[in-house]
Amino acid sequence: MRPDWTATFPLRPEVVMFNHASFGLATNELLARGEEIRRHLESDPAFELGEALQEGLARAQVEICGELGLDPRLCALTASATSAAAAVQRSLPLAAGQIVVSLSN
Repeated sequence: MRPDWTATFPLRPEVVMFNHASFGLATNELLARGEEIRRHLESDPAFELGEALQEGLARAQVEICGELGLDPRLCALTASATSAAAAVQRSLPLAAGQIVVSLSN
């Protein structure tokens, strides 16, 4: 790993990653923020994973949609692109014999 990036990622100095995105390698800063969030959730899990979570997700959706110029009423937050694609697939009224084509660039 380049010396200027060694403090950014938790990789051992002798490890070289050519495509870290395929494994979701988090930065040290992101890992620290995740730990802060976990500790906050654990401070009152019944509240933080209930009402507060729903309100926080709703705020995040509005903010994300605002940045992207999308109508939040027509968007949904999902855990991954795979779960989003599965949700869309299940929502389509497909009949026997119909074909779905997926393109990638």
